[in-house]
Amino acid sequence: FMRHTFNKVIAIVIIIAIIFVGCCKAENPDNQKIQEDTGTPLPHNYISVPDAYKSVLFDYYEFVEALFSDDFENKVNNGFFKSSNLKLQYEWNCMVIDSRKGLQNISSESFGYSLYDINNDGVTELLLLREDYFILAVFTISFDKPQLLDAYWYNHRAMILESGNIFVFNDSGADSFEYEIQSLEEDNTIMVHKTFGCDSGNYYVICDGKQVSVSQQEFSNELSKYPKILSDEKKDYMIDCGILFQSLTSGTQGDSSSALD
Repeated sequence: FMRHTFNKVIAIVIIIAIIFVGCCKAENPDNQKIQEDTGTPLPHNYISVPDAYKSVLFDYYEFVEALFSDDFENKVNNGFFKSSNLKLQYEWNCMVIDSRKGLQNISSESFGYSLYDINNDGVTELLLLREDYFILAVFTISFDKPQLLDAYWYNHRAMILESGNIFVFNDSGADSFEYEIQSLEEDNTIMVHKTFGCDSGNYYVICDGKQVSVSQQEFSNELSKYPKILSDEKKDYMIDCGILFQSLTSGTQGDSSSALD
């Protein structure tokens, strides 16, 4: 009788243990899956991030850590991002190299992200950006997977406009530069609606595929219609648009709580 009672008690304990473990797994199955896939604990401030972007943020987190390590080249060359699109790959590689510069004045907490529906189509885009609101890359979701739209660096900069467009600056050097007004289309492609710039002192505007020469004053008048993308004003402008910086290693802007606690 004693042995029978003991066996029943053991059986009940085992059943309770199984139920407890099952509940823990069911509480946040996405966390467990990501931890198994990446081997990295899931910071609590990633919980609200769409599932499609979580793998991007973990890669981004490892990239930022690599930026401040002596083993940067080896870590980055292991394949942080690879694309068959040569332009995207080029811009991404330039972003990676450019991010390595000037680190003496910033820390890993200066790197973060923001979730923002750029074109108001119901799909939230992921912006990888620094605390000064310098955008590093923009992702959207396509067929439940992350899709890189573009990557940015010193000679290829971007900011998000209140209109839902993307304002881009390209510097080709030798007094040649241009600005583009882009939109994110329903098929997740980037369309350029207007370009205005300068080629070796000659100013121009391109609209509907037609290039027209303009005076420097006309160029300046066109440029004055948009925020100053090359100044610190872009930060306040994008904050006013609702784009809020979230640090990778701490809470939201102004929150000192650690995301890795």
